[in-house]
Amino acid sequence: MYETNRPDIKPEWSIFEKILQIVCILILVAFAIQLVTSWGTLPKSIPSHFNAAGVPDAWGGKSSLLLLPIMGLVMYTMLTIIERFPKIFNFPFEITEKNARYEYQTAREMLVCIKAEMLLIFGYIQWDSVEVAKGTHTGLGSWFLTIFLVLLAVTMIYYIRRMNKHKNGD
Repeated sequence: MYETNRPDIKPEWSIFEKILQIVCILILVAFAIQLVTSWGTLPKSIPSHFNAAGVPDAWGGKSSLLLLPIMGLVMYTMLTIIERFPKIFNFPFEITEKNARYEYQTAREMLVCIKAEMLLIFGYIQWDSVEVAKGTHTGLGSWFLTIFLVLLAVTMIYYIRRMNKHKNGD
């Protein structure tokens, strides 16, 4: 394991983090439910890629729909494991006994938020792929990429600013 002189503190999970963890699991379950309930009615050709304008520009077989839930599950598992070890996170400042608890919890909360956002994004793409295949939608929409990038950027900026404000343990 990674060696560091940082304090080995395991901060308690906040109610917000616990709720987000449940939301993540519910999104993963929703992935599965949507696939199972729509599989039989789907055509053979499914959108497998969308361009920057949110319009499908590549098509594949129904099995291409399995990619997003699998990626979501792998990402969920990896981030859930990483969340357990905030001591090894990369911080741009020194972690001390004074600031460790706050910084570890804040960084972990950021990871949980990003995990939930990514799963929501994957879930929306999967849902929309199914709807496009059924003919009820034309694509993700031109706004999708912008909202996706802004959402992740705002989350990271918010948490990095929070961590920076308390880097001295104040």
